[in-house]
Order: sequence, then structure tokens, then C-alpha cells
Amino acid sequence: MTKNPLVETVMFEMTALGLSQMKLLNAHYDKHSFGDAEALFQYGSLLFRFVRDRGQDFLDIAPTSEPDHFFQFDDVELAMGWKTIDEILSKKEPEGLKQLLVCVKENIKTLESVFSPERAAGTVALLEKISKERGEEQLRKLKKK
Repeated sequence: MTKNPLVETVMFEMTALGLSQMKLLNAHYDKHSFGDAEALFQYGSLLFRFVRDRGQDFLDIAPTSEPDHFFQFDDVELAMGWKTIDEILSKKEPEGLKQLLVCVKENIKTLESVFSPERAAGTVALLEKISKERGEEQLRKLKKK
């Protein structure tokens, strides 16, 4: 069986940050396709999907109560007020995996709360709205150029 470098990196960083209680649920790695990989972890009521696409890492989050509703971490940061739309849209490339995990660690209690079974439906609705607004703003900025 081929080792999944994304899983190894995520697990190393999580352990270093004290998030070792995250449980690996599933993983996929294709060494013949630019090293693309995916790894799904659970932490309490949270699902974290890490994706490596052509060497860039991405993080999506979903509540365990609605496992088909994953959202880009950028949208979570917007919804929580951790970043502004301008900060998100001005990025030239995705944040690094370590940076993403540091943000998760710093905000894990908030994430657990807003994605708890009691609040997940409201959080999903807010994130759907935020995602749509981010997309519309991105289109507006592209049209201006």
C-alpha cells in the first residue's frame, strides 16, 4: 500500500499543535496524478477534508450531522469574522497547511460550537449564503479588470 504524504503531513502538524485526537476516517492518494490526495478526519462534531491538488493544500469543513455540506475554510473564516472578503480575494495562492491548522487550533472551541448538532443547520445556511456572496464578489472584481 502506498503511503499518503498528505495524511503524514496533516498528522505530523496536528500532533505538533496538540490536535492528535483527530481521527482519520478515509484517505486517497494518487502518486501518478501530480501527487493529488485527499484525507478526511473527524474531531468531535467536525469533519475536516484536506485536499492536495497539484501541490497546493486546501481545507474544507462540515458538521458530522450534515456530512454532505463541506465548505471552503475561506468561507468559514468569512462567516466567523476572522478574515474580510478583501483579504480572502486578494490571496495569490492558498494558505499553507500549517497555517490552516494553526487557525483551526486557535478556534477549535468556536468551530465545535457552531458546527454542533444543535447549531449546524444555522451554520450551514450562513455558510451557503457567505459562499454565494464570495463568489459574486469574486465575479464583480474579475469583471472590473
